[in-house]
Amino acid sequence: MIVLFSWACEEHMFNFVAYFTTKIFMNQFEQWSRVRVDISGYSTLYSGTNLLQYSDPIKLKQEIDKYLKDVTIEKAFINRYTGQLCIITGDEASISKITNFKWPKKAFGSQITLTTNKKIFYMAIHGIHASTDVDSLKIENCTLKRNFKKSTKQPTKTIQITTDDESTYSKLLKYGKYKFGYSSVRITPWTFDPKPVQCHNCSKIGHTQMTCSDTKPSCPICTGEHTLTTVYNNHQSQLTTKPSTNMEIDSHTPKQHQMAYQNIKTIS
Repeated sequence: MIVLFSWACEEHMFNFVAYFTTKIFMNQFEQWSRVRVDISGYSTLYSGTNLLQYSDPIKLKQEIDKYLKDVTIEKAFINRYTGQLCIITGDEASISKITNFKWPKKAFGSQITLTTNKKIFYMAIHGIHASTDVDSLKIENCTLKRNFKKSTKQPTKTIQITTDDESTYSKLLKYGKYKFGYSSVRITPWTFDPKPVQCHNCSKIGHTQMTCSDTKPSCPICTGEHTLTTVYNNHQSQLTTKPSTNMEIDSHTPKQHQMAYQNIKTIS
């Protein structure tokens, strides 16, 4: 009886420590990633016959950097539907350099021409149910697009609004709400949180597993010499009766790791 009571106390104590350890870890992780970037910017469009050949982002960056110097580019891509090159920047000094730049004839394999210049404003509508048809929602001078969760491809309750009319942008944000039917929804500037790079080997922030200098892995839950991915894969393979050989069986069990992993998913 005493042995069972002692074992139960140790298990609950480990679960308690694991929960708050993961909570502190995730709070620190959120602090590192809490850099919000407004993606409203000046959009420059170019047309050309060979632009689709530069759909690869690395190849596109190399071609742009070959000719455009000393400019800040927030985003650049080839629109696969229109075949146009779009360059977006929020830097005022870079706007004039990009729009006044004369691309040589050999750039992108052929001459590209300036199509249009416009400042694109991005906003977000919150609280639109996933079953709502976006095409049924209309806002004057605006384009609406449903936002999807990348990991599951499931629709979220957020709608992205884009407009090139600054007065419409200012008006919507001034009121902060918009009415669809009898329902009022909240509108905010569209922002995104860039995710920091985390190593899956040592669990540190700032580099990847490919460039990690640590020779031994480190679990973010118990700091043992194994990765959290390995533990989770063992659970998925139903290897719960025999812990991995590189784990300390007396202090950590797959069940406890699974509980801590679930805590991370709940906190995040």
